[in-house]
Amino acid sequence: MSKKNIFRKWRQFSSAATYIVALCCVFPVYGDLLINDTPTTIIQGNSSRLNQPEGVVFSLSDECIAVANALGNTISIYKRIGDGGSLYENEPSFIIDDKDNFNYPHDVKYTPNGKYLGVISRWNSTAAIYRTKNSSGSSFSTKPSWKLKGSSSKLNHPASLDFSPSGNILVICNRRGSITFHKKKSHKSGEYHQSPYQEITQRQLLKYGISNPHGVAFSPDGNTIATVHKKYFMNPASDGQSALVIFEKSSPNSTNFNPAPSFVSYAGTKGLHSIAFHPSGNYLAVSDGISDVYIYQRSEGNEFVLVHTIKVPGETPEDEGPKGMAFSRSGDCLAVTVVSPYQVHIYDVQEVD
Repeated sequence: MSKKNIFRKWRQFSSAATYIVALCCVFPVYGDLLINDTPTTIIQGNSSRLNQPEGVVFSLSDECIAVANALGNTISIYKRIGDGGSLYENEPSFIIDDKDNFNYPHDVKYTPNGKYLGVISRWNSTAAIYRTKNSSGSSFSTKPSWKLKGSSSKLNHPASLDFSPSGNILVICNRRGSITFHKKKSHKSGEYHQSPYQEITQRQLLKYGISNPHGVAFSPDGNTIATVHKKYFMNPASDGQSALVIFEKSSPNSTNFNPAPSFVSYAGTKGLHSIAFHPSGNYLAVSDGISDVYIYQRSEGNEFVLVHTIKVPGETPEDEGPKGMAFSRSGDCLAVTVVSPYQVHIYDVQEVD
């Protein structure tokens, strides 16, 4: 898609209400995604051990969730209550407390095989991977089995990470740098090459008026990545706008992604934070760190249209709202972290054919 056509897709979140429509009448070819506006579970309080929760992810079996506590420098694990559904315990069953490697852990992801947990720490520009000790993914080695750090890694205040569905690619968004892609080492489970094989640089993003990268998610088929962008608070004068962006593979069999986005939805000065694909690949959830979670539906190709908004306000209008997000592997739940007050909200989700 040409740069000219991309700019024609300008959408301002300030007028988001004009795009909110009943799910039952939008693009029925993909069905409807029904999300309860009231969370079934809210993890909160002193017993939760939450301390500025940011990234969140469900385990491979959905038996537990992992939460990155940025100010606590910990990863807390919460078990599901029962064999299914969206009820989770309020107290963590396990905590990774690795002060040697955690410095503002900001995002967390299980590898696709569920055997490892990847953690991004912003202030020390480190990615670390921890081996699980059981099939449910509820306990871990307390020291990493692998780390990514140093100048050759190109990590620079990283904010998010994700693994391709095959597990062969690790992608990282750097607040002061580029989007970096790292290949898995041959015959090395849970280890990736230090140097990225591809970068989508800030200069390339600015060609399309896009600001610093913040959140990233692989599509379930691995052929696209979705990213969200916003200005960096340590460099508020930086150019570019907040945006939801889709990048496609250069070719079906390639591991490289075209640095020219195939879709951009601009968000002005909004603080887009995180992004998550529904397992069906037909929906995206995007968090605005002020108050809302936006649900997008695929319209055609890799274009998405805003169809629903979930209000997740802070304690006061001035407070920050939703941060990290994740759909469960089954697609039946949506988890959202909130920093004012410290909470994790878990919503029931149903896709109707």
